[in-house]
Amino acid sequence: RNSAQKEEKYSPVISEEKKKTVVYSVMKYIEQNRLESENVGEIAKKFSYAPNYLSHLFKKYTGMSLKEYQMTAKMEKARELVEDGKLSLREVAEMCGYDSVPSFCRMYKKYITLSIPPKENLAKTYSLKN
Repeated sequence: RNSAQKEEKYSPVISEEKKKTVVYSVMKYIEQNRLESENVGEIAKKFSYAPNYLSHLFKKYTGMSLKEYQMTAKMEKARELVEDGKLSLREVAEMCGYDSVPSFCRMYKKYITLSIPPKENLAKTYSLKN
């Protein structure tokens, strides 16, 4: 192979479409693993990206930080569990990674009243920007 073919194959430049696809894949991953307490670094590693770069892409294409999206997804799941009524508030808090019910309630109220439209899929609600 000539060097031009090698450069093209190993080029670090990623197309806009590929970037959007990665962000969408991360959104779907977070939705499917909403109660996991993974940090940005762990998520980035799963997708083979540096945490700062993945966070940058995520913010660029969604308008919100990766961490914020993750918390919003978690609180959406918490709302589903609370509304279902089969679990106590303490059980829901523990499932969401909180040791303290008051801490969970503060975060829950913040996200439920400010961030989450009722019964919406996050990937549709926070769709990718063009």
